[in-house]
Amino acid sequence: RPLYIVGNTEELGAWDTEKAVKVAHDGKNYTITLDETVTEFKISNIKSEASGDWTEFDKGIHSADAAITNGGTVTLSHKNGSNIVLPWDGVWNITISNDLSKLTASTETPKPLTPLYIVGNTEELGAWNTENAVEVSNNRINYSITLDESVTEFKISTNKGDETTFNNGNLAVSNPISNGVNVNLIADAEGGKIALPWVGVWNITIAGDLSTLPATTLAGDYYMSMFQ
Repeated sequence: RPLYIVGNTEELGAWDTEKAVKVAHDGKNYTITLDETVTEFKISNIKSEASGDWTEFDKGIHSADAAITNGGTVTLSHKNGSNIVLPWDGVWNITISNDLSKLTASTETPKPLTPLYIVGNTEELGAWNTENAVEVSNNRINYSITLDESVTEFKISTNKGDETTFNNGNLAVSNPISNGVNVNLIADAEGGKIALPWVGVWNITIAGDLSTLPATTLAGDYYMSMFQ
């Protein structure tokens, strides 16, 4: 029997049931790959003949009985007509069993990281005003930011807002920063600052799980020789 999908993108009919897309069947399962723009969808073995006719579509709807997880399988049923929501944006491979009882979803797109913010002694870093903290960029694996020579110390937090809010998510280092050396990050609601050991352009990388922070600079030998 045919299976149809409608969702939040034009490619999936933009919630117009008349434009629902037929899901491919390989003889054993129904399969479809959804791109990064798809956030939620519905599936049914009945396609509406009229635009916006959810009555017909819902007669054959199959909804997930649990939240979608990467690599996990959920049971499908007619219990409700709720949308099937993908847990994060990415390219998702959807496999639905031939009897429409199970749905498996998987993606190689990493889960988005928790937002991380930095504030420091320069205007570019908010001049210690935690409400002006700057979000640190990430590639869903690590966070990274380059600090120029004017930065001498900074704070990082998973929260942005007033000082109390910021400090509730504040992370400090377990040992002083050293060029090229991993240091552990620890929760520090007291708002401890992270000091750079000398003036230079520093590349800061923070592990996606917020466990470690290595800092590197090419300015070390030059600047250290000036102060010796």
